[in-house]
Amino acid sequence: TDGGKTWTQQNNQPTAQFYHVAADNSVPYKVYGAQQDNSTVAIATRSDSFAIDRPDWYDVGGGESGYVVPDPRNANIVYAGSYDGLITRFDKSNGQEQDISSWPLNPMGAGAAELKHRFQWTAPIAISPNDPNTLYHGGEAVFKTTDGGMSWTAISGDLTRNDKSKQQSSGGPLTQDNTSIEYSDTVFTIVESPVEKGVIWAGSDDGLVHVTRDGGQHWANVTSKEFGEWSLVSLIDASPHAAGTAYVAIDRHKLDDYKPYAFKTTDYGKTWTKITTGMPDNSCVHAVKEDPKRKGLLFAGTEHGIYISFDDGGHWQPLKLNLPTTPIHDLTVKNDDLIVATHGRAFWILDDISPLRQMNATTASEDAHLYQPAAAIRFRGAGF
Repeated sequence: TDGGKTWTQQNNQPTAQFYHVAADNSVPYKVYGAQQDNSTVAIATRSDSFAIDRPDWYDVGGGESGYVVPDPRNANIVYAGSYDGLITRFDKSNGQEQDISSWPLNPMGAGAAELKHRFQWTAPIAISPNDPNTLYHGGEAVFKTTDGGMSWTAISGDLTRNDKSKQQSSGGPLTQDNTSIEYSDTVFTIVESPVEKGVIWAGSDDGLVHVTRDGGQHWANVTSKEFGEWSLVSLIDASPHAAGTAYVAIDRHKLDDYKPYAFKTTDYGKTWTKITTGMPDNSCVHAVKEDPKRKGLLFAGTEHGIYISFDDGGHWQPLKLNLPTTPIHDLTVKNDDLIVATHGRAFWILDDISPLRQMNATTASEDAHLYQPAAAIRFRGAGF
């Protein structure tokens, strides 16, 4: 950064641009994600040595973009996505990687309008929280497999605006610049309710939200006018406490609108409430997630950092602490830890959010309060 006067090692630069984050059920758990212009990664959160180092992470298939999802029953099995609709199934026990794409066609160079199916750069992958054999993938429709990707079935029709004028080829005249990041009218986020099997939410990159309550047989368009036309439905979170409750993060920065947009429904999308009080006007929202243990405790990833709400989105305040000012594209709560995927500063983990779960108006007004800590696990070190 100073014309070559000083240099630092490339191996100690936490500059990974992650799109999404997931954690497995190992003890200690591992964190997963896909890095822009780099590989996918599974990385340990504890190490047998004195630091988490190069031997503690490995590639898990897929590509630089998209979702990485570990099997909740077997952390050796990892599903990873990439552009053009690619999905791979990686088995760490034998090092084998298998292409299980729902539509195994390389569309490189073709415009979206020419294709049978349209998959975004970060096409969503989701495992059912009610049936670990069920895996979902998003194109212009929602696809489903129950046999590890050997066969796929579309469980919806086209859930987008399907505007052909926005699906034409990019680039040219000699080289067509199409790698699916240019594709429009695609499903961008999928989530199934963890408390009511068959309730599945889908949001598109052209501003639509749909929900089904019967596993995909019938879908309802529950898009609110407040979402704005042609908005990106960045992420939907299905509440772990109430079946009809969901949270939606809306991103309009490509439309030169950097205001925060986040919404909540408690009636399967019939009505929506905007929940952005306390967020800065110039920071679009990428993700909203509800804590799995405390109902109404929300975390939001925005373009400039992370925010917390103790009242189900009624009011927000920053939860920056020592976190760099950086885009938070996704987040998840694993056990008692909050994990964030930044787009530029790698993964960060806030250890033990038990005090946040116990905090209320009474504890905040006390001179001192003794919080119940989370259970701790002691691991044996490597020794000398």
